[in-house]
Amino acid sequence: RKQVQQELEQYQRNLEGLIKHRTSELQTANANLVEEIKERIKTEDKLNVSLGEKDVLLQEVNHRTKNNMQVISSLIHMQTRKIKDEKYLKLFQESCERINSISLIQDKIFTSKNLQKIDAYKYFNSLVSELLVAYPLDKNQNISFEIETHKIALDVDTGINCGLIVNELVSNSLKHAFQGTPGGEITLNLSSNNQGQYELVVRDNGAGIPKEVNLSNPQTTGMKLITQLGKRNLEGDIVWEQIPGTEFKITFFSMSNN
Repeated sequence: RKQVQQELEQYQRNLEGLIKHRTSELQTANANLVEEIKERIKTEDKLNVSLGEKDVLLQEVNHRTKNNMQVISSLIHMQTRKIKDEKYLKLFQESCERINSISLIQDKIFTSKNLQKIDAYKYFNSLVSELLVAYPLDKNQNISFEIETHKIALDVDTGINCGLIVNELVSNSLKHAFQGTPGGEITLNLSSNNQGQYELVVRDNGAGIPKEVNLSNPQTTGMKLITQLGKRNLEGDIVWEQIPGTEFKITFFSMSNN
């Protein structure tokens, strides 16, 4: 019994020594953790300050870019007052519309939660609204719009190119498709598949494209721009047909994947 008692006492002393050693290690680890937490808090505070500064900088960049776009548009608009030739007047007005389509995307980028993506529906809807102001309808005309984008968000470069294409196609429809008619319908559809390929379809049920217009070798600035944006910039395929009316279908991949 005495021997067992001695062994138990020795075991207890050893255990107490281990507990003290482990407690010391835990205290040291806890102190290190406290210091690490303090350093992380300091780092987070610095990051928050930096993010705040970047947010202010982004606001300033957005504001300046938007102002510059407006200045350019205003200068062109002022120049149009001196132009008497209807042909050249239209060219200047179309330039203003293209600038506005790029300017619109600035607002959509900045109001988006993700600065790298823009909501396609909000962007196209704003763009169409701007075009309706630029090309007011006759009092007796009624043109309806249908926009479906399937909740797609586009990267900035793809969005700019798609916006310029939509600007040209919808402008053409408003200017030419429904002349001398009570109105019609313009539809815009943007969809994607599982392979990341997008399809942009813009159609109207108006008069259609005149037979003398050769879309494989376009002569007008608008058609040339559509071809360049669709085939070169987006590296996509463009198909058009009379349905009746006109339908343009452009298939492409996001520019962020190219």
